[in-house]
Amino acid sequence: KPKCKNHDVNFKKVEDGTEKVRSRNPNAKWINRKIQSDSSFGYFCGLYAAEGNLSDHGVTFSVNIKEKDIHDKLGECCNSSFGITPTSPVMMEGDGCQITLNSTLIKEFMLNLWGNYKAPEKRLPQLIMVAPNVFQEFVLRGIFDGDGSCNAKCITFTSTSKKLCHQIQH
Repeated sequence: KPKCKNHDVNFKKVEDGTEKVRSRNPNAKWINRKIQSDSSFGYFCGLYAAEGNLSDHGVTFSVNIKEKDIHDKLGECCNSSFGITPTSPVMMEGDGCQITLNSTLIKEFMLNLWGNYKAPEKRLPQLIMVAPNVFQEFVLRGIFDGDGSCNAKCITFTSTSKKLCHQIQH
C-alpha cells in the first residue's frame, strides 16, 4: 500500500495524464501528485508566509474581505498547484475573512516544508532560500500582497517574525 507519512493514499491517472492522489477517505479530494515549482506555487508559498497557517483539516489564509484580487489569485494558484479549489471567504471579525484549502495531504505537505511555526517564528524554508530567482520573485509577490504596502515614497513589509523580515532582506 502506498503511504504518505500518516496517511494511506490512493493514486489515479486522469484523462489528460495528470497523476492524482488522495487519502483513502472516500470524501477526500483528489489533488495533483506532483507540485511544480512555478509562479503559482511560488505565490502560494509567499501568501502562506504572510497570511497562512495550518488548520485542523488543511491550510487557512486570513485576508481582508475587500481584497478580492488576492482571493481570486489564491484560488487560481490552488487550482494550478494542487488541482483543487479553496473555500469561499468566510467572514471573521471586522473586515477579516478566512479562505481554507481543505486537504489533510496538503496540510501535511506544508507542515513538512514549513514546519509548525506560529507567526512570530515563521521563516522561509531553506528550499525557497536556494530556489531560482524567478521562483523567489513570486514568493516575494505573495508575501508583499499579504503583508506589504507601497506608496510614492517607499515599499514596506510588516511581520511579527524577525527571522522572516531578515530573510526577505537577502
